[in-house]
Amino acid sequence: MTARRAQIRRALALSIASVAWSGVIGATAVVAALSSGALSLLGFGATALIDAAASAVLIWRFRTEARNPLRAAQVERRAERAIGGALLALAVYLLISSARALLAGQHPAADPIGIALLAASLVVQPLLGVAKRRVGAALGSAALQADGLLSLIGGGLAAVGLVGLAASVVAGVDSGDALAAAVVALVALREGAESLRLSSAATRRRGAARR
Repeated sequence: MTARRAQIRRALALSIASVAWSGVIGATAVVAALSSGALSLLGFGATALIDAAASAVLIWRFRTEARNPLRAAQVERRAERAIGGALLALAVYLLISSARALLAGQHPAADPIGIALLAASLVVQPLLGVAKRRVGAALGSAALQADGLLSLIGGGLAAVGLVGLAASVVAGVDSGDALAAAVVALVALREGAESLRLSSAATRRRGAARR
């Protein structure tokens, strides 16, 4: 087995694990957030579901390369665009929701399930994110590195979500939860734009090479 094939197998294993973990944790978090009104928990759940969808795209991307290495560059760009678009959609959603929460003065309720989800994800998501970015760098896959960022954003949102909930529930700071979500939205906005920029640049280089 070549070194690249070994890395592709690692990428597939990470993507499959991410689909399973993020899909379950994301759906559970969204349900818990809708009952408690916790915006950062809702943002975390949405992030996890997007991460699961992005990882599913990457399973297709790396399985395609394993079967037909000549198509690797093409499917890589498609995966980059899909994940970049997901990051931008997440950023817009969080920014709008944060603004509405700040204007309405929403006060999230304490939810043991939500707190447990955020605490568990604070450990698991960064581990997945770092592993994805390391393997993505070894493969030269910007898409996998961007997906790794999604996992890291999930871990970051879990951290700021816990802080925001603590500020809102314990200290009575109504804006804590919404501000925490807005911070993560700005990071997602920047990284989503960068992912789309890299994909467009690669497409232009390919087009120029053909002429």
